[in-house]
Amino acid sequence: MTQTAPSAVRPAVVTPELYLSVQQFYARHMQAVDDDNAEVWADDYTEDAEFDTDALPAPLFGRGTILARLAKAGAALAEQGVTRRHLMSMLTVHPESPDSAEGDVGADAGDGADGGEPVVRQVRTRSSFLVLHSSPGTPTTVFRSGIWEDTLVRSEGGPWRMRRRRVAGDGAAHGAERGVAYGSAAVGPAQGSTQGPAR
Repeated sequence: MTQTAPSAVRPAVVTPELYLSVQQFYARHMQAVDDDNAEVWADDYTEDAEFDTDALPAPLFGRGTILARLAKAGAALAEQGVTRRHLMSMLTVHPESPDSAEGDVGADAGDGADGGEPVVRQVRTRSSFLVLHSSPGTPTTVFRSGIWEDTLVRSEGGPWRMRRRRVAGDGAAHGAERGVAYGSAAVGPAQGSTQGPAR
């Protein structure tokens, strides 16, 4: 009896459609952050999301905790009349495989066997960022620059959501000195500053 070899499942690739969908997610998310539209940007995190920035002493866990901390920082800036703009560039997108080290969902296992591209459910991304601050009558300044490393997930037919964000600021203190200072300005509500972490 002859056995038929199973169809090979093609690995997930970064198609233009995948890349644009991730890029659109970030554009909408960061516009909501800059507009202080917490209802929109908070929903872009999963319930069990982790937000790890070296601007704070320790990572934040859970959508509610992330919302409370970042909304507080945004409100403090608004009270000072500070307008904030996030600029993002050099975006790379890496589809995760179902058997990755973190047990990620990756591409649907059955997809791609018929010649179509696998449906990607999870990606890792890396990008550079600038955060600009401006106030009435004052020049716009670069508040912070650095790298975002994210894990995005989506359910079937659903939008992308952020499961994990790691923020590494240029010139930032690390380890035991997390959350202490960037240049001459203390960062983060935990330190009594109104500057707040980059999102």
